Amino acid sequence: MTLIADNRPNRDPESIIMIDDGTGLSVAIPTVIITKEFGDALKEEIKDVERKNENPSNKRDYVVLLVDFKMDNPDDRVEYDIWYTSGDATALNYIISMKAYNDKLGKNALMTPHMIVRTCSFCTNQDPNCKSHGTTIYCAGFSNNLPISGSASLSLGIEEHCIYDIYKDVNNGEMWWDYMKEVYGCRDKKYSDPCISTAKQYIGIDISKLAMCKYREAQILEKEAENWLSSGIPYSPAVIINNRVFRVISY
Repeated sequence: MTLIADNRPNRDPESIIMIDDGTGLSVAIPTVIITKEFGDALKEEIKDVERKNENPSNKRDYVVLLVDFKMDNPDDRVEYDIWYTSGDATALNYIISMKAYNDKLGKNALMTPHMIVRTCSFCTNQDPNCKSHGTTIYCAGFSNNLPISGSASLSLGIEEHCIYDIYKDVNNGEMWWDYMKEVYGCRDKKYSDPCISTAKQYIGIDISKLAMCKYREAQILEKEAENWLSSGIPYSPAVIINNRVFRVISY
């Protein structure tokens, strides 16, 4: 395990978001950020123990650090949000892997998916990577595994959002999980319309209900963009469990 002490005093480690340039995805060393004050105290304790151990007549001493991860508990169930860029193969693979855990938790968990949506100032109305509604232009989340345009990613995400919204109370949202698995199978076909249509038909998605939900596209994009800004998540995929942000290393 790696401990990283803040270099500025009187800061809450919860306010620090650590990111990388993408080259650290293969590194899976548990890391904990601590305050500068605690880091200074820990270093002094280690120095004190080292001084005592220099005397061979003393019983050898050690510094033992207990790391305890405590989760906020808003109610009697686990509440977690999955944040991802629609069409990202890494994110879809992660979602598929999470289903087994969601099934074990059953009604003791509440999962809410979120599509990463950004407002963009560098896009134009004609840019295939963006969607415009009024004076606001939206872009998909950053991804190195996106075989489609940003606009197509947003369209895919809106449908996934609607399917979750329509069927979230049916058998613990089972239809959304099954649909996401079928969508993953369309990645090699670049999420073509025939493949996605077959997935909807196979799962039994009500196309009329889906069309009604998609009329709210502008409101969905606006709300998800607001949620993304407040989440503090700069990467895909990621998960928030009981209000704490966790990064998915690789899948």
